[in-house]
Amino acid sequence: MLREGAQRRGWDVELLREEGKSAKSVAGRPLLQEALRRLNEGEADVLLAVRLDRVSRSVADFAGMQDRAGRNGWGFVVPCSNIDTSDPSSRFTGNILAAAAKYERELLGARTRLGMARMMPHAIKRGLPTHLGTPRRCSGQCFPGSMTA
Repeated sequence: MLREGAQRRGWDVELLREEGKSAKSVAGRPLLQEALRRLNEGEADVLLAVRLDRVSRSVADFAGMQDRAGRNGWGFVVPCSNIDTSDPSSRFTGNILAAAAKYERELLGARTRLGMARMMPHAIKRGLPTHLGTPRRCSGQCFPGSMTA
């Protein structure tokens, strides 16, 4: 999908893929940091992404990328969401989608913490059960400060 869209625009594409990295922030993502460095130094013209939340789920990081793109003359394009940072309405849409991605990440974290808190009184160990259908019991080491089951 990205390659076809880039070819229609006459762009040459270099694929960079970071497997298993969180889009929570730019920190800890060496390939993304390298791509941003190359863009800032004029070695590339556009950061092309499948979805915005694959690049960033941080409003601050996305705003920083938009700012760097504007100052250094490169573009950020997400064809599926009609985002192209050269257009004011696309930048607005990008900001809304970045805020929604951050909300989704925070909501998932809150639900996870709630689920863990509900398991604590029952001393049920996190993870897959030892035997399917049978929850594991722990010896007080599952959660800090929990009682022995």
